[in-house]
Order: sequence, then C-alpha cells, then structure tokens
Amino acid sequence: MTKCDLCPNGGAALRDNRCYRKLNVSCWTSWPECERTIDNDVYSYGQALNKKFAKPSTPVHETYFHYKFDAPVHLRGYVVWGKYGCCLKSLTDYEIYVIHEGNPISCFYTVGKYYADKYYASHGGCDVDEVKDLKIIPKKDDAVNKIITVAEVAFYVY
Repeated sequence: MTKCDLCPNGGAALRDNRCYRKLNVSCWTSWPECERTIDNDVYSYGQALNKKFAKPSTPVHETYFHYKFDAPVHLRGYVVWGKYGCCLKSLTDYEIYVIHEGNPISCFYTVGKYYADKYYASHGGCDVDEVKDLKIIPKKDDAVNKIITVAEVAFYVY
C-alpha cells in the first residue's frame, strides 16, 4: 500500500488541514558541532564553548550556534533539546537572539512564555517577523557553565 503525501513540499499542521512550506535551516558557518544540532537526530549533539574560555586560536563561530533560514520567516517559537539521556542543565545557560533587521532581540526570558522540563525547553511566545537568522549563545561565563550542549533545535514559523 502506498502512502499519500498531502504536503509534498512541506509539512502538515497539527489539528488542521493546511500545508506549510518546508523551512530550510542551515548553520551560518558550517562546522560539525553546529550541523549536529539540526540533523533531525536527538542522539547526536553539538557543543559550543563560551568565548571567554576558548583559546585565542578558536574561531569565533565555534563559541555559539548561529542558524540562518533560506528566506525571512515569521518566528513564533522554538524548542531546544538537551543531550539525549541527560538533562538540559538549565534554561539559564542559554541566551537566544533573533536577528531582526540587523538588530539582536533577546527571545528567551524577556518575551512571552516558555516551558522547561528535564530534557527540553520550548518557547511559544517568541513572536518576531522577518527573521533571517538566530543565535544560541552561552549566557553564563563561569567555569561551571562554560559549555552549552544542544542535541536538536526546531523552529515554529509561518
């Protein structure tokens, strides 16, 4: 029996009959740690070291995760998963910035509401239009929290 794909160029929304276009997300600068956070595999993960603790020779793009969208999107939320089988240490370890018209907008505690459990954090109130890119950076700069670990990140857009 064959399966009928109702949305061949995108995905179906939950609880309604609409199709949404496929969103292509890539790393601003391709490097293995970042690529593992968008590979649709929660068993793989990427780590970024706070630049305060990085060697001077460490490329700046390896001190945070920077994503770009193939076209401007209307961002409405996101989900961040921690390392599989482990915990998302704390929501306070991450700072998420949406880049809107060249300006970074903090899109975590300051906007809308968020939900956290042991393994993932979601934010359904991040409401920014015309977003071209987004960064996840270490928020704390102490030795205990110098590395952020992300298994997967997903974005809610229209």
